[in-house]
Amino acid sequence: PGETIELRDGEVYVDGRHEPKPAAVAGIRYEDFRRYASPRQWKLGGDEYFMLGDNPPISDDSRLWKAGPGVAAQ
Repeated sequence: PGETIELRDGEVYVDGRHEPKPAAVAGIRYEDFRRYASPRQWKLGGDEYFMLGDNPPISDDSRLWKAGPGVAAQ
């Protein structure tokens, strides 16, 4: 909550800090999504979380949701 999320050159940054991608998720190789992710930035509200799918090239996640990038905390 309250963080700034940025996707740049296929990498994820949270408040300017690089967040490394896992090598694999549930036995599936985590693919480089550089060609799918143009530079984007989102500022989350104080009660929101950013959701990024485990297969970014085809995931329907915070990057695509029309209601906004944040998922309200319950």
